[in-house]
Amino acid sequence: MNKALLKTNQSHLRAMGISKKHLEVIILLSCFNLQGPNLLGLATATTVIRGNDTDQQALLHFKANIIGDRLKVMESWNSSIHFCQWHGITCGRKHQRVTKLELQLLELLGSLSP
Repeated sequence: MNKALLKTNQSHLRAMGISKKHLEVIILLSCFNLQGPNLLGLATATTVIRGNDTDQQALLHFKANIIGDRLKVMESWNSSIHFCQWHGITCGRKHQRVTKLELQLLELLGSLSP
């Protein structure tokens, strides 16, 4: 990348109040693409018993850590809409379990809990 362009981009980020740490989180969330029912490492043995309730709870836990949602993506993440219809979520057809998160380019800002 051109050094002048990189310097300009860093200046714009500082002007918008985005620190290096925030940028790292933005990049991480942009690349975040989880597959499988072990969403965010929160699925436990109760997943089999409780079914997709565990997926919804994990997604709501993830949402709670989002502190910036300029595009209002997280507004669809609420109990009035089945979580398989939330923006950025893909579920399997048979069991309605989360199989994919597609959150890149959605400008989310936040942290991932351990």
